Amino acid sequence: MTEQLVAEGVAIREDSTLRLPSHNVTLNESEQGTATRLERLLQDGGFTPPEMKELEERLHVPRKLLADLLGVLESRGKVVKVTTELYFSSTALEKAKTALTTHLATQAEISAAAFRDLLAISRKTAIPLLEYFDRTGLTLRVGDVRKLRRK
Repeated sequence: MTEQLVAEGVAIREDSTLRLPSHNVTLNESEQGTATRLERLLQDGGFTPPEMKELEERLHVPRKLLADLLGVLESRGKVVKVTTELYFSSTALEKAKTALTTHLATQAEISAAAFRDLLAISRKTAIPLLEYFDRTGLTLRVGDVRKLRRK
């Protein structure tokens, strides 16, 4: 039944959420200002964006509001959730993906250390990013290296 509603355009599926095509979340002026600052912090962070705790402190907002705003930004395609504590701007994540696929186009595989060096980031950020690319089907972990997943 759900699949039929989606196929007919009556509903839209976004991961585990089902919504009407006309549904849009709107933010009040204060929330929109905070969301704009949040988006900027993630953009400025590039490949090493601030984690949730730092975002809470820098924006002076409670975690619940921060999570809600991140959800709105994610639904708008502005940010991407890599882990529960780590979000990237869509632009930075796309650049990381491009760097990874470019490397893997000429090399058969990449280690976590090589990926870390490729983006000039810490292991603390490299591992979650690699795991994200594994989860989303871009790469496949084989032992201690990643390879492009062939479709």
